[in-house]
Amino acid sequence: MTRPQNETNALIAVANELIDAHNHMRVDVARELVVTLWEQFFLDGRVYPKDAEILDAILCNCTKYCSDQLKYDYNSEYARIKNQPVLYQAHESQLNEDSRFLLTFKHNITSQDGEDGIISKIFEIIGTENKWCVEFGAYDGLVNCNSHTLVTGGRWNGILIEADSGRFSGLKKTYEGFENAHVFRTFVGHGPGCTPLEDILSDLNVPVDFDLISIDIDGNDWHLWREFTGYRPRVVIITDENVAPHYLAPLAASLQGAGICLDALILPAGEQSKSFAQFEKLCESILALNIERSTTLIALGGGVIGDLVGYAAASILRGLAFIQVPTTLLSQVDSSVGGKTGINTAHGKNLVGAFYQPKLVLADTAALNTLDHRQLMAGYSEVVKYGLIDLPDFYEWLEIHAQALIDGDMSKRRYAVLTSCAAKARVVAEDEREGGKRALLNLGHTFGHALEAETG
Repeated sequence: MTRPQNETNALIAVANELIDAHNHMRVDVARELVVTLWEQFFLDGRVYPKDAEILDAILCNCTKYCSDQLKYDYNSEYARIKNQPVLYQAHESQLNEDSRFLLTFKHNITSQDGEDGIISKIFEIIGTENKWCVEFGAYDGLVNCNSHTLVTGGRWNGILIEADSGRFSGLKKTYEGFENAHVFRTFVGHGPGCTPLEDILSDLNVPVDFDLISIDIDGNDWHLWREFTGYRPRVVIITDENVAPHYLAPLAASLQGAGICLDALILPAGEQSKSFAQFEKLCESILALNIERSTTLIALGGGVIGDLVGYAAASILRGLAFIQVPTTLLSQVDSSVGGKTGINTAHGKNLVGAFYQPKLVLADTAALNTLDHRQLMAGYSEVVKYGLIDLPDFYEWLEIHAQALIDGDMSKRRYAVLTSCAAKARVVAEDEREGGKRALLNLGHTFGHALEAETG
């Protein structure tokens, strides 16, 4: 069966409105449209196989605008037409920050009910026979999770996975005599020495509609949960009005192509953005996106964006991962490396901030092609600084190749950026918080800040 063409056209139009509202951060509009889509097109099981792409886009980008019930409804229909399991999370307290995406409740059973209350509700609502649960690191689950009680007290079928040999022995002994307990010693995943979860499920003839899965995600198996739950890792890109026209769309397309959900915020360009007012506005805008601690911030731009986003990452939810994607020569060789983040005050530059290291610095020297001569020279002065401090051979190399570097020789630019970053990294590794040697890296900065303050 297929949806009538006129209805399909209307569905696509509303879906496009929703994605547009999401892209432009019109939260109230997006909240109305996710309800409109459901009520007008998907209610009462009116979901067709060709709707999968639209449902996937909603689950990837827009579940933050849904109520818990609506989130569950969308997940259920997507799972049904994709012939995938619908997953529930029964115990809020057992969620770690990597698995919070499973907050799609069909039944609101939380830790406030107490352990006995949770188990009672699970048995009452879902039942006690012919149900399945999965536990990774299952030895810990003997104490911290519900799977042990579900298997031993409720006769659920348990898939209990433990890679540690010592713990596996204890786990196997605990479940001796329980035919409904299936204990495995393995890592789960698709890498060397791992067993794919789908192979385990297939070998045990697990039905695709099993009712509860209790999980602990790690780096080996997150990709499995994209397959089984529709989960997508999530980032927020923060950039400015100058950089966005050049690099926001290509970066967003690359991330989305890898199955990563994203939001984007575009800030005013210039030093004036490193202020208390802009910092507050940025933090509130990020929080309004309903981010979790598993969300990663990406600073796409020069030193201003990197400093501001880094400080926001250090502050929001007491610390979010962030990635630096510097687009100026100055930020590629200096401000993106070393973990200094912050904003300016009436008393001077960078007087409020934090030492907070990025998870990754991605410096693409091709981005330097859009810089004007003045911006290139500003960055070049920092490159020369490393030669002056303790790299005389590099200083001599610059005297020979400076003009080629400025004129756009990509191999020269790459060598200069790599050498500069390595030089700074060596100093930072010895003195991260600037108690001594790192102060050398301020060569020229103090005078420059004073001159900047006086001349505007």
